[in-house]
Amino acid sequence: KSYYVCEASQKTIHFKDIDKLDTKQQEIFLKAVGALTARLHEAGIYHKDYSGGNILVSFTNESRCSEMETRISEEATCELELLDLNRMRFGKVSLEQACANFDRFHVSDDKLRIMAQAYAQARGLDTGICTEKILHYHHLSHSRK
Repeated sequence: KSYYVCEASQKTIHFKDIDKLDTKQQEIFLKAVGALTARLHEAGIYHKDYSGGNILVSFTNESRCSEMETRISEEATCELELLDLNRMRFGKVSLEQACANFDRFHVSDDKLRIMAQAYAQARGLDTGICTEKILHYHHLSHSRK
């Protein structure tokens, strides 16, 4: 037997929609994803379907100026939710596996660098090495398509 459990989310912004956010929101979001990924890997959790469609965000400390415009304060943070948790692997996550886990994000190298730096800082790893490996696996994955 199996069970299906779900919960409705109030968060409506997917990572895959990051280019629709302003620059400040994008930076906050990218750093948060990098840090969250580090916490997952440190805990021995490897999300096997880690992609932009499986991460939702909401921002705190934002004020609505009008229906069409939202301003983010300097103290703004975000809350993330992961989706499709049915494809997780539990156990030690090597540096190679960890860096390859970013390969399904469809973002520019600049955005990957922000995530890589946040990831490395959260894990206490060398920023240059992590960035190089994350970019390598991302380019490898996207060159096959």
